Amino acid sequence: MISFDENAVDTGAKTVDSLVQNKKCWEMKPNCRMKQEERENANCPAFRQNKGCWEVDWEAIITDLPGSLREFWISFLSTCENCEVYSAHSEMMQDRIDTVRSLFKDD
Repeated sequence: MISFDENAVDTGAKTVDSLVQNKKCWEMKPNCRMKQEERENANCPAFRQNKGCWEVDWEAIITDLPGSLREFWISFLSTCENCEVYSAHSEMMQDRIDTVRSLFKDD
């Protein structure tokens, strides 16, 4: 049995959904600030590592940060659910967000 996503748009070899899945977050967000930074010095771990935000090990990054930076990134991750990138990678990203929240829920 062959199934298909009735909401996907056929572009020939790939669907629009699969094209979005292959883009990094800064490519999906036209106004991403990271595009203006040099990759090796970027503030964003995803951009610096040339990964999508859903691919980053946020737990390892946030755990090793000093308090104020840790608070910034925990707060930043709480805005993910309103982002267009999140909707394309919600399952993977939500797993990462939940892990970080569980580590620091008493902070």
